[in-house]
Amino acid sequence: MLTRSPLHLSACGGCGGPSFQQSCPLCSFYPMGSGKGHWHPHAASRGYFCEKVAGSAPAGTGNLATWILAEKKRTVAYGDDP
Repeated sequence: MLTRSPLHLSACGGCGGPSFQQSCPLCSFYPMGSGKGHWHPHAASRGYFCEKVAGSAPAGTGNLATWILAEKKRTVAYGDDP
């Protein structure tokens, strides 16, 4: 119970919004890639972030957990969506 959580939200280098992986789930910023995302170097608004989180589940009922799970599903390991 006292171990550190693997989940952390840090500021994206492209949009400045909360991000937990590369490429950024908000703006697709990837610091090592040639494409720097949709927002770089602009700032993502709170409203944009809330819209992305809410849209991660059916009928706009998403929360932080559904947003993270939806983005994790887009990785190569989950290429085949049953």
